[in-house]
Amino acid sequence: MKSYKILFLIIVCGLLYNVGVSATNSLRLSNDSIHSVVDKMPRLKGAKNNLSNFFIEKISYPTEARLQAIEGDVWIRFVVTVEGNIRNVEIQKSVDPLLDEAVKSYVEKSGPWKPGVLNKQVVNTQMSVPVQFRLSENDRTLANQLKEFNMLEERPLFVIDNMIIEDYAVIDDYNVESVRVIKGKKAIDIYGERAQYGVVVIKSKRGTPPIY
Repeated sequence: MKSYKILFLIIVCGLLYNVGVSATNSLRLSNDSIHSVVDKMPRLKGAKNNLSNFFIEKISYPTEARLQAIEGDVWIRFVVTVEGNIRNVEIQKSVDPLLDEAVKSYVEKSGPWKPGVLNKQVVNTQMSVPVQFRLSENDRTLANQLKEFNMLEERPLFVIDNMIIEDYAVIDDYNVESVRVIKGKKAIDIYGERAQYGVVVIKSKRGTPPIY
């Protein structure tokens, strides 16, 4: 009988532990346990000293935001805990839901973090970081053309150097020779029914391969 009691206690303790871990991971930290001024700020592996630039490099520009010419600076606020985890993630300054969600999703999954230090002790540290989204001139030109031809509601077909692509492709400004839009019967005659919503034809200089 004693062995059953011991087994029962082990099971109950295990359940309580799991519940405690789950609750800890989902709870927001109270303000009185958070510091915004510390001796050493938290560090993200690989980010070196410029967290903003690191985020800009790592966060993919949402395709729909590019096509709609949405740009600006998203400010995100979050807490790095003493364990190096991310908590209390919130958008401090919004630009558009597409950009906001891209930044928030990345930060929530980021890590491992080295916690902040105050008086030689690791502490929960609040951080605010701007993430800049800027379009190239070619991106703006393309977005304006799509808007002019009412092609934002339905996705047009993209063709780069005579190659049809399924998603957005990135080409450096200096490698783009021309961008043009074909619509209507002419587009369908050339590219078939896939071009019913129009075609964006991009020609790169010297056939420079794009980044997909």
